[in-house]
Amino acid sequence: MYARPQANIPQTCQNRAKAKAAYRFLEHGKVTMEKILQLHYQQTVERIAEYPTVLAVQDSTTLNYTAHPSTDDIGPIGGSQDGPIGLIVHDTMAFSLEGTPLGLLDVQCRARDPKKFGKRRSRATTPIEQKESYKRLKSFQQGARAQEHCPDSVIVSVGDREADLYDLFELALQDSKGPKILARAMQKRLLADEQGYVWVKVSDKISPRI
Repeated sequence: MYARPQANIPQTCQNRAKAKAAYRFLEHGKVTMEKILQLHYQQTVERIAEYPTVLAVQDSTTLNYTAHPSTDDIGPIGGSQDGPIGLIVHDTMAFSLEGTPLGLLDVQCRARDPKKFGKRRSRATTPIEQKESYKRLKSFQQGARAQEHCPDSVIVSVGDREADLYDLFELALQDSKGPKILARAMQKRLLADEQGYVWVKVSDKISPRI
């Protein structure tokens, strides 16, 4: 599969016996993505320990199965309920400061529930554990577990605008020895001691250079 990423299972396996074995493996009830990746996660942590500072970059992507509508356990992946369908994958990849990939720390795969699609009004009262954004906190928690095994390394959890979550910052503050956070600002947040807002502060810093 690594050598032929675009091929289907029969094309990859090249004979009927190997293809049948592959289908049995994939359909086995005890085979899960988490179990397959567990050893890889451990090896990633071992590599992290070799570096003083590591970036744990988290981001989402989509797997588009619109051409296969009969596939089970998939949901909307676009901006509308009648748009493309597939799966949402959120992964966390560790990198050295030089950009060398050290491996994955976390992979989350889920299907959005079509019945809950577009219900923004209820989000304010929905617990963070039931929101899609909880994937950010789970990613940070995996980075925190890696940090426990790598006390001599500094792990920095890096995220885009979706990582500008109060719940994520609150989680990070619970352990001073845990990973640091670097997130792209999206919310209009107050600075420490209410000394203005982050947008104004950043604008004042960069405007002379523009």
